[in-house]
Amino acid sequence: MEIPVHRRAIWLGLPLALLLAVAPVRAEGAEPLTLSRALERARTQNPEAEVARQRLAEAQAELRGARVWFVENPEIEAVGLPGPGAPLEVEARQALGGPGERGARVRRARELLAAGEAERDDAFRLIDLAVAEAFFEALAAEESAATAAEAADLAKDLADIARVRVERGADSVLVSNTARIRLAEAERSRIDAETHREAARLELGRLLGGGPADPADAWPSVNAPPGVDDAISKALESRPELAALRHATEAERARAREAASDAWPEVTVGAAWRRENDVDQWLGVAGLTVPIFNRNQGEIGSARAAATRLEAELAARLVAVEAEVRTAWQARDAAERGLAVYDADVLRAQEESVALLRRAFEEGKVDLSELVLLQRELLEGRLGFVEARLALALEDARLRVALGLPINVDGGER
Repeated sequence: MEIPVHRRAIWLGLPLALLLAVAPVRAEGAEPLTLSRALERARTQNPEAEVARQRLAEAQAELRGARVWFVENPEIEAVGLPGPGAPLEVEARQALGGPGERGARVRRARELLAAGEAERDDAFRLIDLAVAEAFFEALAAEESAATAAEAADLAKDLADIARVRVERGADSVLVSNTARIRLAEAERSRIDAETHREAARLELGRLLGGGPADPADAWPSVNAPPGVDDAISKALESRPELAALRHATEAERARAREAASDAWPEVTVGAAWRRENDVDQWLGVAGLTVPIFNRNQGEIGSARAAATRLEAELAARLVAVEAEVRTAWQARDAAERGLAVYDADVLRAQEESVALLRRAFEEGKVDLSELVLLQRELLEGRLGFVEARLALALEDARLRVALGLPINVDGGER
C-alpha cells in the first residue's frame, strides 16, 4: 500500500519545522490586552488599588480636620433663676490651645498625607509587578500550549503513518506501538499546557478585577540596566516605601511637638452677659489651665518612641532594599545570559537538523524512533526558548520595580 504524497511530506518532517514558528492561542471572544492597558486597568479596577486610594482619602480628611483653628469648640453656659427680675447670666468661653499646637498639628497631618501618597505609590508599584508577572506568565503559557498542540498533531500523524507502514509490512508492530505511546504522551502534554494556560488567564483576570484575560502576543523590549552600584543608588532615591517611612517619622516628631504644647498653660477667653434687677452687664472672661500633674508625658513619650522606631525601620529597610536590588540585578543578568543561548544560530541548527533528518530518512538511514527523538528535542528546545524569554521578562520587570522605575511596556520581539 502506497502512502499518499501529502502524507509522506508530513511524515518526512514538515510538522517538525512548523514547531519553530509558534502562534499564540487566544480564546474566542476574549479581548486582547497589551501590557500597558493591563496596568492601567489594574490601577482602576484592582481591589487593592482601591484600598490604597481610600487610605489616602483618610489622610486627606485628617489634614482638613487639622487645619481648624481650635480643637475645642466654644462653651456656652447659662445660669439663672425663674421669675421676673431674677438674675440671669450667659457666659461663652473658648480655649485657645497651647503655643504652636495648631502648627504642629497641621505639620503632622501634612506628613501623614505625604506618607499616604508614598504608600499608595508603593501599592501601585507592587500591583504593577503582580500584573506584569501574570501577563508574562499568561503570554508564555499561550505559546507553550500552541507548541504542545502542534506536537500532539504531529504525533497523531506519525501514529497514522506507522500504522500504515505496519499494515504494508514495511515496519514491525513495535514501531506502531512506539508511535501510539508517543501520541498518548503528546496528548497529555497538550492537556497540561492548556490547563496551565487557562489558569494563567484566570490569574491575570483576577488582578484586573474581572474574568479570564487574554494577553496580546507582544513581548516587551528590554533595555540594559544600570550598573549594580548605580541601581542601588537609584532605588534608595526612588523607592516609595522609603519615602513613606521618612514622612511617617516626621509626622511622629510633629505629634511629639503637638503633645508638648499641652505641657504649657492653656489660656481660655470669653465674654459674659449678666442681667440682674433689669440691669445688663457685660464682662470679659479669662482662664488659665495650669498643667501641674498631667503634662501629657505619655503622649510625648509615645510619639518620640514611635519616631525612633520608624527611624530603625527605615535603616533596616535601606539594608533590605540594597540586598533586594543586588539579587534582582544578578537574577536579571543570569536571565539575559540564559536567553542569549537561544540565538539565531541555535534556531538555524534546529532547522538544519530537520533537513538532515529528512535527507537521511529518504536514504533509509533513520527510522521512526530517531524521528520521534528529534521531535522531542525540537519540542524541548522551543519550550526552553519560551521559558528563557519569560525569565528575562520577569526579571527585567522585577529589577525595574526594585529600582522604583515603571515597568517597560514597549512591545517588541527579542
